[in-house]
Amino acid sequence: MQMIPVFGFIFGFFFLNEKLTTLQIIGSLVTILGAVIISLEFAEEEKLKLKGKVFLLMLCNGILFALYETMFKLIAIDAGFLKSTFWEHLGLLTFGLFLLVFFKKFRTDFFKIIYHKNRRFQILGLNIGSEVLTLAGNMCTNYALLLAPIAVVLLIGSFQPVFVFAMGIIMTMFFPHISQEKITTRHIIHKAISILIILIGTYLLFK
Repeated sequence: MQMIPVFGFIFGFFFLNEKLTTLQIIGSLVTILGAVIISLEFAEEEKLKLKGKVFLLMLCNGILFALYETMFKLIAIDAGFLKSTFWEHLGLLTFGLFLLVFFKKFRTDFFKIIYHKNRRFQILGLNIGSEVLTLAGNMCTNYALLLAPIAVVLLIGSFQPVFVFAMGIIMTMFFPHISQEKITTRHIIHKAISILIILIGTYLLFK
């Protein structure tokens, strides 16, 4: 996931002639390093190892996500933010309906939720809430793309592990029956160092 800003820089350079200063590039690399470190999880008895298939799938995800955001900016520069956003989400809706109609598994899973006996409204409510938040976040990202280079905007996504960790601590302290985060001294130090590196990288990025 931390490769998304890198591909965003590459696509922004070739499609939109966007350039970063030397200090911005250094800040980007430092921020990515901190985000990678905070994302690592391992126990004393386990060794870190690269899972090739997962790595390749996530690498493809990074390329496609960066290309998606680049194409939006390329179109929105001429067509405008609201018009581009409308056609973007109409495309997402059309693709969703295509999956629903032509793929039996998706259709079956969808109707299982609709006709769930006990938790239909809870599941639908959570799903709708999730989609509303995703929509709002996506629109904020798209608008920010028009104000700054693609790589810089996508790099802010490196803060996501920080927010996830903070929410994990809150859940562990107040709602342990829902989710629990490792908050031993070792894990707190590990996360704190990672967050510090991210903050230093961000400072360099906007200096």
